[in-house]
Amino acid sequence: MTQEEYEIFICHSRKDDVIADKIRVGMNIRDAMAYSLLTMDYEKDDYNTPRIAAVVTSTTDEDEYECYIGIVNDNKLLVEEIENSITETNEAILEEEQKEQEELERKQVELSTQKRIWTRFQKNSLAFT
Repeated sequence: MTQEEYEIFICHSRKDDVIADKIRVGMNIRDAMAYSLLTMDYEKDDYNTPRIAAVVTSTTDEDEYECYIGIVNDNKLLVEEIENSITETNEAILEEEQKEQEELERKQVELSTQKRIWTRFQKNSLAFT
């Protein structure tokens, strides 16, 4: 990773050290998480508590990031990449808000125009009385 990049590790227990070490030596995030979760395994307690982990990496460019989440329980190991849907959703929301703002501004202009016409009409009506 370059100095402009950073990583955020979200884990319970001590997996974050294993994941970070594997990434530092060049393993990709998905494999580092899978390795860590597989070797640490779920907690062998009365509840078979699953282990979870997430890693988010980014640069100063918010569109260039990776996000993975993983879980291991007593019958499966799963590591998945989280797609950039948040950014796409935010862009869609902003676009919709911009359309609403433009529509509001259009209605304000229309209302202002109608008010001016009505005011002129009233003045002209008074002039004829």
